[in-house]
Amino acid sequence: MSILTVRIEELKEYTKKLGFNVNTICLDYPSKDTIIVGNDILTNVHSCAKTITALAFGFLMQESSISIEYKVISFFPEYKEIASKGTDKIRIKHLMNMSSGKSLKSLLQRCNNDLYENDWLYWFFETPIQFYPGKSFYYSSHCCYVLGRIIEKISKKKVNDYLDEKLWRKLKIQKPIWSDCPKGHTNCAGNLWLKCSDLAKIGNLLLQKGIYKNTQLLHASYIELMINKTVNSNDPFIWNDTECSYEYGFFIWKCSRPNTYRIWGAGANFCIIDYAKKWFCLLPLTEMTIG
Repeated sequence: MSILTVRIEELKEYTKKLGFNVNTICLDYPSKDTIIVGNDILTNVHSCAKTITALAFGFLMQESSISIEYKVISFFPEYKEIASKGTDKIRIKHLMNMSSGKSLKSLLQRCNNDLYENDWLYWFFETPIQFYPGKSFYYSSHCCYVLGRIIEKISKKKVNDYLDEKLWRKLKIQKPIWSDCPKGHTNCAGNLWLKCSDLAKIGNLLLQKGIYKNTQLLHASYIELMINKTVNSNDPFIWNDTECSYEYGFFIWKCSRPNTYRIWGAGANFCIIDYAKKWFCLLPLTEMTIG
């Protein structure tokens, strides 16, 4: 039995323990072609979209003077009047490692407030601060959405359009379907449709520290920032996987295993990147096992 086969079986067993049946697995080694087991079909990669939004911000940093230290409210002066106390302390870096201090989970949750459900920025800014920004992790899709709105403000383009110029076309990925918020801005936190082979290219870009096919698309220093600017991710959110209670970087999970990170979307949408072994594996959307 080959090492490849063993690893695939180990990965299948790993996700089965989490309650998922794996449909597709991709293993990629820099020196070899990508190996895909299963169907390479368009899939909703859910929160894997957050890591890709972090990459979008990296491209923005390369071509502008924007910094992770900038205060979030400074980009949205129209919301200053309704922003809750302490919101002015939130910086971009707090959005990216989920330490904004606001306890907001899902953009799709019903909140019985039509204004919030139609204006996600209003929802974010008016929600009271629960923790001092930067001190505590709380996984919130709102953080990623707000970052996307900042990217739009600076680039003057919707995030999906901006990435079409900076990433999708460079990686030979057809511009994907990515849902919008009620106001027409890219969701950023989820509802992004990619193929297994597409997400494999994203994983390889991270593994190679911003290099794709011998071209430096994104500065290696930014990838280092993404994976090293971490906070402890043990928060009130109930996870099915203890690996989620280790550390969290800029919209990327740090695993308990040294030099290993993962992009994670709902279900078993995993892209696990091992910098020590110089390989990554990908487990696109799976069918959840009930019972």
